[in-house]
Formats: sequence, structure tokens, C-alpha cells
Amino acid sequence: MNYRSTLLSLSVILVACLGGYSNSLQNEFMLDDYVVLFGEQGISQQHRTSDLFVSPQGTFYRPVGHLFLRLSSLLFGTNVVGYHLANLALFFLICMMFFLITELLFKNWQLSLLTTLLYALHPINGWLVNYVTANVIATFVLNLELSLVFFILFLDHRKKSSYWFSLFFFALALFSHEMSVVFPVFLLCLLYFLKKFSLWGSLRLGLPYILMSFFYALLRLSFFSFSKRLSGTMDAVGLSLGGYFATLMDLIFWYVSKLLFMKEIIFLWNGVMVTDQLMFRMVVGAAVIATLLWLIFVQWRKGIHAFSLALFVSGFIPMGFASFAYFSVSGSPIVEPHWFHFSSLGFFLLLASGILTLRKWVKGTVWIVIVTGILATNLVVTRHYNTLWKDQETYCRYWLSVNGEDWTPYWGLGKSLLEKGDYPAATTVLENGFRTNPYSHLILTDLGYAYFIAGRFEDSLRAYQVALGLDPNHTLAYHRKGELFLATGDYREAELALLSALELNPSAPPSYELLMEVHNRVREQNQ
Repeated sequence: MNYRSTLLSLSVILVACLGGYSNSLQNEFMLDDYVVLFGEQGISQQHRTSDLFVSPQGTFYRPVGHLFLRLSSLLFGTNVVGYHLANLALFFLICMMFFLITELLFKNWQLSLLTTLLYALHPINGWLVNYVTANVIATFVLNLELSLVFFILFLDHRKKSSYWFSLFFFALALFSHEMSVVFPVFLLCLLYFLKKFSLWGSLRLGLPYILMSFFYALLRLSFFSFSKRLSGTMDAVGLSLGGYFATLMDLIFWYVSKLLFMKEIIFLWNGVMVTDQLMFRMVVGAAVIATLLWLIFVQWRKGIHAFSLALFVSGFIPMGFASFAYFSVSGSPIVEPHWFHFSSLGFFLLLASGILTLRKWVKGTVWIVIVTGILATNLVVTRHYNTLWKDQETYCRYWLSVNGEDWTPYWGLGKSLLEKGDYPAATTVLENGFRTNPYSHLILTDLGYAYFIAGRFEDSLRAYQVALGLDPNHTLAYHRKGELFLATGDYREAELALLSALELNPSAPPSYELLMEVHNRVREQNQ
């Protein structure tokens, strides 16, 4: 490896990262940031770091992924700029590691640099910097990269220590994010298409990774509330095998179109179960799959193109389950671009390889203009998307303008409007969100508060009761109930509600202060 070229390349990558995201550092907290970071059972509320390993974070269990977020909360508190700088540093490390991986595999610094720049400046990856709690995803990607680097070093030098380090970082990745389970398939692609192993030899060397993924999947299914999601997935499959297949193809097409055209990118897309033209869609889908398999195994067989396309396509494997994990609740299949932040390396490798191949037919100056134009366009589009992350209201309005099938942007926008004091508009937005998903205790609690402000006390109480039925540990709903009963003069019920809130979260000053107000009112009434 040419260290001078490597140092120059990394400097260029650093400049690209700074140029692409310098206008994102002041963007505010939003959505999951308030729940995962500052919520009642949020990272910042946990007294011991070890708590991350003994309890799930909501419906997730990502203790390693949340370690960096925990460290950030200790360092930065509520200083959002600090979090964004930390995310930007992580993002640069991810890009640097992709450069290193590509360089180790192909010994071509131009290919490595162009691949990394295309990755760094594509707006679909920008949420890793813009979204504070996205450093959980960055941790998962970085651990997979480290695992792959040590695996490549093992193949090149046959040192067992490298193999053990690779397994170690893979274990960390598994406990960072569920999508790590597909990593063994990526290794099989590397062994078969680039290192010229036989299929049996690839499986034998990858067996420990396969077993780790298997036992991790059993752990998640058994102990961390995935059984309901699994049944929801099976229900979705049972609707129609043809519809299930066609829907998956639609979701994949949505993601690929965002990679190609960079328009209307959001971090969660809700699709619909396809029920029409199923035969036609199945034929088209089968033709696409057949074409991809022909390119990989017949046309290209071995080498960079076969490996890159196989890596990219393999990233879609978990969608068969993940896209329907919430189906039983939302009735809507989803795709989240962050699932593919690792496997998309294959796409950017193919793109970079194609751009470099252009030099055979295009003059040097024209080729430089083309490459500069592509990167400059990506830079401008990425900086534009950064402005959409300005604050919760801005992003949620944008999200709803693109796709209004998920409850999250309704909740986020409604909460922002409540904080601004625009209660009628907040009520309308939250009611629309409730119609989208009547099972969100977060929407119901905020909707109950909007009703309370409007004097609709019965509707408010009903919303709080349903919210607590969905999540009996939702402290805010108890607090709001106490607030409601205090306003209606039912001091006994107010006290019970606030005591429940404090039992769940003893370090909640607002609930304690409200409880004191209840006691003062009781004393005044008895005098």
C-alpha cells in the first residue's frame, strides 16, 4: 500500500465529510432522540452503563450500539452540536474503513477513493450525521467493517489472531444492530467471488459466523419480545405469497431508486401490500432476479463486479422478515435505508468501477469534468437534505409530504405544534396519526393532552387510559392523568396517578411538584 497516496486520499475524504455536513451541526434533536436519549427509560436516565446489557431498550436490544450514545450523553448532555460532531467523527471513521477495505481487496487507491467519496457524499447516508441517535447504526457499521478488515488480514497472512479479532468485532456488531445477522453471507461472497474458494470451502471458513448469527437470532426471538413481530410477519406472508413477493420487490425498488436519483429520501418508507397485477409483477420480479443471478454467476462469475453485485443484493435478504416486523401493528410493510449502510458498499463499488472504466472511451479532461460533476451534485444535494433536518417540525412536514403512512411524523409534528402552543393544529395532526396507528401510546398521550387543553376532559381521560393499556409503564401518561384530575378537582385520583408516575420514575421533578400542588389543594379544601 502506498502510504503517501493513502494519506492524501484520507485527507480528501475528511474534506468531503466536512464539506458535506458542515451545515448540519446546529440541527436540533428530534423524534427518537427524545425517547431513546432523554426519555423516561432513556440512555441519559440510566445510572450505570451496565444497565444497557441487562435490559432491552424499548423493543430493541442493542447494548453495544448504545454505548457510544451513552458516552455522548455523558460528554455533551443537551448540547446538540457535540452529538453531531461525534456522529461526524464516526461517519468519517466509517468512510475511512471502507477506503481501507477496498484498498486491501483491490490494491487500487483510485477505486478506493472514488468508492468512498460516492458513499460519503450520497444523501441517503446523511442521516448518520443528522440524526443524533443514528450513532447506534454507525456503531453497527463500524464493527462490521472492523470484522471484515481482520477477516481479510487473516486471509492474506493466515494469522489466527486476526480471525479471532474478526469474530470478536462481529459479536459486537450483533449486539449493535439486528441487521448484522446477514454478515456471514457477505463473507461467503468475499470468499467465493474474490478469493476463489469453493462453495464448500467458503461455508467451512464462514461456519463460526453462521453459528453466531443463528444463536443470536434465537436469543432475540426468545428473550426480547420478538415473538409478536414474528407472528406478524407470518400473518403478512399468509395474506398472499404473490402479494408478499411483489411487495418486497416494490420496497427494494424504492430503495434502489433513492440510490440512483437521490429524490424524496426519508429514513423510513411505508409501502402497501400489493394486491393487483400480481402475475405481471411476479413475472417482472422473477426476470429481475434471474438477470441478477445471470450477471453474478454466468456473465461475471468471479472478480470485482460479481462480488460487488452479490454483496449489494445480499443486503436485501433480511427484508423478508424486517419489512414486516411491524405489520401486525401498522398493517404496512416498511423499508429503512439504514439497513443497507454496510451492504451498499457493493453499489458504490460498482458505480466507481463503472466511472473509472469510462476513461477507456472518454478523454481525460472530459472524464475529470464528469467525475467532478457527479461529486459536486452529490455534495449540493446532501447539503440540501441537511437543511430538512433543521428541526422536528421541518423534517416531519417534509416526511409527511413524501409518505404519510407512518405514525411517527404525525407524532413528531403534533408534539412540535403542542410546544408552540398551536393546539388546534396539533389536535388535527395527532388525530390523523391515531387513525394511521391506533396502537401508539406516544400519540395517544399527546392527543390526550391536546384534548385537555381544549377542555375535552372525557376524551382526554379516555386517551390516557388507552395509552396506559398499551404501555402500563408510560410515566408521562400517568403524569398527564394527574394533571387532568387536579384540574377537575378529583384530588384522590390525581394523587394516585402521580404516585404511579413517581414509582416508575422517582427522579421526575414535574410529577413531584404536581403532587405537592395536589396536597396543597387538599389542605386548602380541609381548612
